[in-house]
Amino acid sequence: MSLSDQVLETLDSQIAVIDSSGVILLVNSAWRAFWEEQGVAAGKLGVGKNYLRICRRIQERGNHDAMAVCAGLERVMSGEVQEFR
Repeated sequence: MSLSDQVLETLDSQIAVIDSSGVILLVNSAWRAFWEEQGVAAGKLGVGKNYLRICRRIQERGNHDAMAVCAGLERVMSGEVQEFR
């Protein structure tokens, strides 16, 4: 386990690290546990999946939380803001 993986595992918050195109690079156990509790199979929102693409699909169904997540992440990725919570 790399140092970055070890650090992520110490955090209680659900963390996913994504690249500039939205692909998930790293997740921690809190992230995996949360989605498992929601009934989402581990591979659906894990490393290698495009989180922005998934959010956009959910957003198209009218999910307001997904809309906020997409907008927030896109603002961070464009450099408009430094963080999104």
